[in-house]
Amino acid sequence: MRQLVRSEVESKTVQYPITYSVANPTDKNRIRRLLSECGLPTLHIHRHLKSFMVAKAGKKTVGVIGVEVYGRVGLLRSLCVDQSYRGQGIARMLNAKILAYAHMRKIDRLYLFTWGAEKFVSKLGFHKIDKKRIPNSIRSTWQFRRLSPYPVVCMMKKITD
Repeated sequence: MRQLVRSEVESKTVQYPITYSVANPTDKNRIRRLLSECGLPTLHIHRHLKSFMVAKAGKKTVGVIGVEVYGRVGLLRSLCVDQSYRGQGIARMLNAKILAYAHMRKIDRLYLFTWGAEKFVSKLGFHKIDKKRIPNSIRSTWQFRRLSPYPVVCMMKKITD
């Protein structure tokens, strides 16, 4: 009986609490790997790393979100959570943290482009807008130029009134 209890304990996986922090240069490769696993672009992550947030379970990066700041507007990018950690509220917490960051940076509006997460991001307060309503600073981003010909959904959220 004691041996069974011991093997039961040994077979349990260790659960780490989820911690959130601003990304640093040592997170760059882990962020790229997670974005790739989630099918999201990794281009120019290094340019905006200081405005990315990461969620970690121990040393493992399990979630990421970023914002590219263009004056009073921002482009939300790269919200993703490792498949095995989904459904635990990590994406919502990352979103809350990036919204606080955007508010601190005095960003009025956040924009994003999606082709598969419209329903989810609408729950985060974003609403669909016409491409023509996107400001020039966001239109000049590589994401807009690259995605513009495709049936991508453009969304926006007001941060301040």
